[in-house]
Amino acid sequence: TGKTPHLEVLDVARRSGLDTNEIPCHGRFDRRAVLAIRKLVKDYSIDVIHSHDPKTNLYAYFAASGGRPGLVSTCHTWYSVSLTDDVVSVIDRTVLGGFDAVVVVSDAIRRPLRRSLVSNRRITTIDNGIDCPASSRTGSAIRDEVRTGNRVVFGTAARLSHQKGLP
Repeated sequence: TGKTPHLEVLDVARRSGLDTNEIPCHGRFDRRAVLAIRKLVKDYSIDVIHSHDPKTNLYAYFAASGGRPGLVSTCHTWYSVSLTDDVVSVIDRTVLGGFDAVVVVSDAIRRPLRRSLVSNRRITTIDNGIDCPASSRTGSAIRDEVRTGNRVVFGTAARLSHQKGLP
């Protein structure tokens, strides 16, 4: 498709001394990528595959058939902007019915999974982000406060949406 893969995470992992495997993927569904994942599962005796979007869920599901490692997915949201999005969402939720565990980032994501017959006992909600109380302090006052002492400061880059439990 002419897209350039983003391999930054893979590069950092390699520099950290971790075993890495790049799996090229061409097009919307690449059977060779599924077979490559299946081979890695066998070669490395992988017990669990974790995926996190419709395409990787589908690849994990097909790669796991046979040897049957555990399947876990984290679902952030489904988009409904076009008929294609709707079809992909239905296929994804159907595939997730074959997963051992599904983590959702809000109860708004749990509901469509339940309607898709994903067992409630297989769904775990881990809220997206940290619940921060409202404050009348200014941004500069908060910034000055967190910059004192040995505090860990977390930032987030995310699309704010109702489905994710974010305002």
